[in-house]
Amino acid sequence: MHLIDHFYEADDMTVISFMDKRGTVFFRLYWYHDNPTSLIFDDFSVDKDYRGRGVGTTVMGLIPDIAKGLGFNIISLWCIKDSWLVDWYKRLGYEYLEEYPEENAVWLRKKI
Repeated sequence: MHLIDHFYEADDMTVISFMDKRGTVFFRLYWYHDNPTSLIFDDFSVDKDYRGRGVGTTVMGLIPDIAKGLGFNIISLWCIKDSWLVDWYKRLGYEYLEEYPEENAVWLRKKI
């Protein structure tokens, strides 16, 4: 999988967006400058024609390596509380961190 990235830096955060050449996978990584240990994984999507083929699992296998390469030791992400993704992320080693009832969402994290 060949990923194309876009880098953006603001006063308080840095954002890197990734997409594969065919446009089938997109995700974003960002971090706040005042928290040098935690990388946030966000906006993950796999084109519906490529779901169920292991593409998402492949991408999730790359994230710890990217995080380590950037100097982080924690990956954080959030998803809808009642989504099947919560169990999927847990199978990938992410642990429950915090719940946001007003958003019907949970934060998960993985130490690497």
